[in-house]
Order: sequence, then C-alpha cells, then structure tokens
Amino acid sequence: MKNPKLTIILFVAILWTGCLAEAEDDGVSHATTPINATATEFSASPTRPPSTPPMVTTTQTPTPTQLPAETETPTPAPTTIIPRYQCLDIGLDDTATISRQGVWVFNTQGNNGAWLISASNESTPVRLPWQEGDHLYAFDISPDRTRLLYLHSMANTRHTDLVIVDAAGKLIWSQPLIDEGYAWGWFDNERLFNLVTQEDDVPYLILLNYETGERQEIRANYPGYTLPVILNWYGIVHEWSAPKTVYDLNLTRVVYGGCTPDCANGYPVILWDLVNDQEITRLLTMDVFGSYPMWLPDNNHFLIAANLDTSNPLAPTNEFYLVSRDGDIDQLTNLFENHSEVEINPHISLSPNGRYVAFWLRLQSDYYDARLAVLDIETREVTNYCLPGETFRNDPGLKDNNYRTYYVDTPIWSPDSTQLIIVQRDPEDRSIRWDVLIDLQNEMAIKIGEELQPVGWMVSP
Repeated sequence: MKNPKLTIILFVAILWTGCLAEAEDDGVSHATTPINATATEFSASPTRPPSTPPMVTTTQTPTPTQLPAETETPTPAPTTIIPRYQCLDIGLDDTATISRQGVWVFNTQGNNGAWLISASNESTPVRLPWQEGDHLYAFDISPDRTRLLYLHSMANTRHTDLVIVDAAGKLIWSQPLIDEGYAWGWFDNERLFNLVTQEDDVPYLILLNYETGERQEIRANYPGYTLPVILNWYGIVHEWSAPKTVYDLNLTRVVYGGCTPDCANGYPVILWDLVNDQEITRLLTMDVFGSYPMWLPDNNHFLIAANLDTSNPLAPTNEFYLVSRDGDIDQLTNLFENHSEVEINPHISLSPNGRYVAFWLRLQSDYYDARLAVLDIETREVTNYCLPGETFRNDPGLKDNNYRTYYVDTPIWSPDSTQLIIVQRDPEDRSIRWDVLIDLQNEMAIKIGEELQPVGWMVSP
C-alpha cells in the first residue's frame, strides 16, 4: 500500500452510505469560556410517564436566497508550532496513582448492557435496566454532565425507548421512540435534538423539551444545501443520507454543507445567518466537508478540521480551523509544514471547558497507526502522546489477510477537562481492547479495564 491516505478516502467513499449513521455529541459544557485566539478578518462571500406529554409544534422555514458561486477560502498564514511529543507508558490501575472523580459510563461490546461505575470506587457499579436480548446504544451526556440519554431496544416488545437517567442510574424520563429516527442528543440542558432528512432530501431540526413536551421544528432548506454525490472506484453513485447541519445554541447561526450545483470544485462548509437570512462565509474543503463542525461553549466560534488546499484536492493533510460567528477564519495548526502526510481522524472530542481538543493524528512516520493528540486552542500547542487507537487492522475475511480497515473510538473527557479515557489494543494481543485513563496534568496513563466501551463521564450524584 503505497498511498494509505488515498486508499482510506476510496474505502470511506464505498462504505459511506452504510457507515455515516453516527452522531456524536460529547456533552460539552456550555459555561462561557473565552478563547484567546487571534482572529483574522475576511470578507464574507455574497420511568415512562403515564401518558405522553402534549407537544407544541412550531415550524420555521427560511426564505431561499441565491447562493454565490464557489470561491476559494482565504486563510491566514499560521504561525508554525512544532508538535510536542510526550510519549506515555501505560501502567497498571492504582487508585492512589491518579486522582479521579465522577461516574464513568461504559457500554459492553455488542450493546448488550451498560454500566455506571464510580471513578473513585466509592460505590458499587450500577447496571442500567436490561434483559436478555435488549440493546442499549446512542449514549449522550447532558452539557452539565448530570444526565445520561440513551436508546433502549427491548427484545420482548420489539419497541425502542428514549431514556434519561441520572448519574446514580435513577430513571428521570422515558418515551417510546417516535418515528423521526435514532440520532437523538442533547442540544442544551433542557432540550433534546434530532436531525432528520425528509423525502424531498430537505433536513430539519427537531427540538424537544423533555420536561414540558414543547416541540420545535426548523426546516433546513438553506440555499445550496444538497446531499453530496460520491463516486466509488466501481463507478457506482452513492448519496449521503445524513446531512451535516450544526446550529448554535441561540439558533442565530447554522453551519451546513452546500454545493453550487454539484460540488465539482470542492465541498463548501457554509456559515449562515438565520436572523438576516444570508451567508456569512464559507470554507471550501477538499475532503468532503472535513470533520463534523462543533460550536465552542462560548457560542461565538465553531471548530472544524479540514483540507482547504484547493490547489491539490488529494493533498495528504488537514488542519484545525476556528471560525467566529462573524465569519473570521483562523487556522490553528500548521502540521503539514513539518510532515509529508497529516491526517486528523473525524472522531474529535472537545473538552467541556472548550479549551482542548482530543483527536487521533496520523503522520507519515506513524504509517498505519493514528496516535492520541491534544490541541490547546489558546496556545495552539499540539501534544502527541504516542498512544495508538484501534486504527488499522487486518481483515481475516479477505484474501491474503492483507486488507486494512481504519477505526478509532472517540476520546472521552472528564467533567473538569483534565483527564481522558481512550480505547487501544493490547500491544501483545491485538484481539484484546484496553480501557486507558490518561491524566493530562501529570502526564500519566493507566489501564483501568478491558473489553468495555467508554461512552461518557458524568459528575458524581
């Protein structure tokens, strides 16, 4: 495999339709935290309740406006900061070694049950209600880290419930899943959200206040919105089934993927003003809209990792960018300056305080393995901890056992933004998955378990 980057792109294109159903919200805290990043100004391109609570529905539809022609995204020349290497050895679990607080949420392999485990071992682990054949999945932590949202598919009834529990496992609310799909998550501490694509390929945002039953729907028929068409290497056309549409908490800005008309020159990420019904700015990406954009807790910036090198669509690199709600674009990293290949995996995790970004970084020197790295948004420093995720592995079902797939788990942040939990393979036996706790302040890593899937970290009840 002479060009692993190109192979990954083609492979993803083939499987995209089947694999894009993941929505990851990491339960970001929404306390205001200023980001001291220098911005460069650019011109913008022209217990289930006895009965289901009553639901009030309001619908908003923006007025379509002609989108300007695609243009290259101007970006500032970033200051080159060479990544710092702080390679960690994984030790054995010792509660005296690393101080930890809160409640870990672990799912089992195959979604066959989930556990709430005290990080400090102060209480007995609690298993969420489950019967043989049931599946628990789609976990999401509320922004204040006090409540857990998940889906419970019951084998005996063949029904699926949307469930909220507290950090002690006590049921707060549940409701049979309505027919809008499974991609529910926390929008803020009061409302749940879901993004649904209608039959006419127009997505809309559903907001549901689980306590009052108030429901809001916002149609996302913004100018140029389209489901991008991807050609695989057999010439078969596939369309994405899930839109990338991200709203700020005030519902005054939306970031979405648009094309005019067919994404022939790249994949624009458009920042749209919902109040004045106009485009603010766009980033023309070369890697299918980059990572999923995410708004920072200050609600004034969104973060994205993307390849904006329009001169070379297959350039083996992507970088982090910070975009203000007014359209100022600030390049945070310049990793490609010192490496011939740079790949940031889309499984990106923003810390609850909005300052740090945990991600998987593959450099040419790593070849097949993506390593855990953390970006400090304020200082722009990138630290490579040299810990591999699952990354590439042989597929025994294919001839010669030489085909490799690429997969990593999203890092899980502690509520105080000082620690992480990751999954990696046992270096001696790749069939075994390790759960690893990393203390960033003390730069230590310890093994805390095996074969469990970390899906959240809550504050103690």
